[in-house]
Amino acid sequence: MVFQSISVVIPTYNRENTIKRAVDSAFRQNYPGKMEIIVVDDGSTDGTVEYLEEIYGSQIRVIRLNHNSGANYARNTGIENAHFELIAFLDADDEWHENKLRVEVQRLNEESADIIACGYMEYDGNNKPLKYPRYPIDHTRFLDQIFEDNFVCTPGVVGKKVCFDNCKFDTNMPRLQDWDLSIRLAQQFKFIFIDDCLFNHYIQSDSITKKPKAGRDAVKLIMEKNADYLEKHDYQMMRMFKKLAYFCMECNDYEKNYYIDALKLSPFSPNLLAHCLLFCVKKAQYMIQNKGR
Repeated sequence: MVFQSISVVIPTYNRENTIKRAVDSAFRQNYPGKMEIIVVDDGSTDGTVEYLEEIYGSQIRVIRLNHNSGANYARNTGIENAHFELIAFLDADDEWHENKLRVEVQRLNEESADIIACGYMEYDGNNKPLKYPRYPIDHTRFLDQIFEDNFVCTPGVVGKKVCFDNCKFDTNMPRLQDWDLSIRLAQQFKFIFIDDCLFNHYIQSDSITKKPKAGRDAVKLIMEKNADYLEKHDYQMMRMFKKLAYFCMECNDYEKNYYIDALKLSPFSPNLLAHCLLFCVKKAQYMIQNKGR
């Protein structure tokens, strides 16, 4: 078995308190191939770069951006500066299991695939860790399933550099950049998924996952980009409307009830009907609470 050389791309912004855990997990890999670690600092002001240089010195490559431009821009910068055939992504607050790269690259080669992603454990600091995805992935309908739900998380992705050279992260995405990229990659390349949980994903208090308005806007962008596909696939369109409605409710945007649009595509769903009624109740409560403001 040939294990290709890998460039590990880690974007970071003010993560001095977690970056060591991430980088150390990359160094702990039992991967037999050659590996380089590229940390792209997105304008940190908390001493992250100095901390990295003090601990790792020349063992890693640190690219320092002059201005905070977002994680997507930082990842693209890492892609452009990667030297090796494969690229793996790791976030500065997450942690790989020591066999992650070996397991993924072995399966990537066995399946003659271009890109692979894996399951993970999510920790939010309050509850027991949750396994994602919560259901098995059907590889015979991967594209349909990736439209139905966002089960690919960026630190689980490994793929050929040529794929990411041709299909970069969209810097206009306010959130859900992993979902957007996965959809585009799955339409162009052979993308496979393994259910093994091979990394830990930690939700921080300032994580973008805590920003429902960004989620709402991101879903709208994904729907606009993929309008042609969604118009021909009612179930996937219904799932998009459901996710959009959820984010709208989370950020108190009650201008439109997208659960109604979802119900039109799946009129006999008790779950959708219940959510639609909940949206109406919350809208009424919100209007009463904000009357006269």
